[in-house]
Amino acid sequence: MGGAAQAVGAPAASADEVADLRQQLREMQLLQQRAQEQTAAAQQQAGAAQQQASAVQRQARAVQRQAREQAEAAQRERAAAQGQAAAAEQQAQQARQQLAAARQQATQRALLRGRQAQQARQQLAAAQQQAAQQLQASQQQVAEVQLRALKAEGALRFRDSLCNTYPEIYFEVTAVHAIAPVAALEAGFARFEQGLPADSTAMERMRRDVFHTCPADVRPPIEAHGMRPSHCELCRGLAPMAAHDCGFFGDHSKGVYVSKHADYTTFYERNREPRPGDTGTVLLLDLITGRIQHFDQRRDGARPTVGFHCHESPNNLEFYVWDDESTAEPPRPTHRVVPRFAISWRAVRNDRANIVHDQ
Repeated sequence: MGGAAQAVGAPAASADEVADLRQQLREMQLLQQRAQEQTAAAQQQAGAAQQQASAVQRQARAVQRQAREQAEAAQRERAAAQGQAAAAEQQAQQARQQLAAARQQATQRALLRGRQAQQARQQLAAAQQQAAQQLQASQQQVAEVQLRALKAEGALRFRDSLCNTYPEIYFEVTAVHAIAPVAALEAGFARFEQGLPADSTAMERMRRDVFHTCPADVRPPIEAHGMRPSHCELCRGLAPMAAHDCGFFGDHSKGVYVSKHADYTTFYERNREPRPGDTGTVLLLDLITGRIQHFDQRRDGARPTVGFHCHESPNNLEFYVWDDESTAEPPRPTHRVVPRFAISWRAVRNDRANIVHDQ
């Protein structure tokens, strides 16, 4: 009774309030509907997410299985590789040992070969030295034999030329010196020989021994360069002419004199006849006369005869020869005669001449 009385006593809600309440109710219902829709969507999304999670879990399990399988395969491969590496290391160790042994053997063989090679080189050097000494000795012997042969040849050619110019003496050969060839003289001599006329006789082409004696200080230049005409200024027109020896059978400033006979030339060693005990040296030279102009008498200072290569003295004892070199101005050494030997001699008294029967 008392509650009813209180309710009766409360003021009644106005229409606006009712309307507000209804409006609030509708909004609440709308919110509830939206909440339900959102809940359903969230549940739907949660289901999809759960499905995705399940798929991811399946993929993860598959990846894990694949990773385990790959890891197991890698472990197996690593174990195999380790085995192979161990085997390779063992082989390498064996190879190193074999190589070390081979190197040691090679070193020992090399040392042995080195010692053998050293011994062989020493033996070879000794053999070469011995051979060189033997060769040198042989060459020296050959040179000595050749020198003796040359000296014998020079001495023989000297003796063959003697004409007994001085009957009271004879000449002993005391030394023979072979003169070294002079290239310019040899070439000029060969050119003269080759340039002789085709109709030249055998005598005109023949190489013959001739001799020349001169003062000792003149011999070295002749040996080195050949015979040169006199540089006489009178005969060359460089000084007023006066009486002098200008050459019995040819101008001594245009050509040179040689003789067939060594003893004939010994006068000119001292410009007097040789006497017993005298010594001297005569030069032996090669000459090709070519065409000879024979003189029947002395013709002092005669010019070289055109068309001839040589003048010959009346008694066939002297030759006077010339060429373009000797007739040049100033005169140069002629190529007509080539020095071969310098022969030293000693004059000995001849006490045995004209003895037919010694009694």
